[in-house]
Amino acid sequence: PARADLDAACLDVMRQTLALDNDACRENALHGLGHWLPYYPAPVEQIIADFLARTPTLRPELLAYARRAQRGAVL
Repeated sequence: PARADLDAACLDVMRQTLALDNDACRENALHGLGHWLPYYPAPVEQIIADFLARTPTLRPELLAYARRAQRGAVL
């Protein structure tokens, strides 16, 4: 609870990074979100779901990574 504002800001940075038109940046944001999933499952799942909904033409590899990030399966 003491870090709620900071955590919300971090999640927002990752959300904003997914809006960039750079797959390397997007992959890194997905990686971070995958690690945050255990702590903030609903927001992380929603951020990734929104990303997938607005970017239907992702490279297959990035799409697969986004789906793994939704499960927290990132390396």
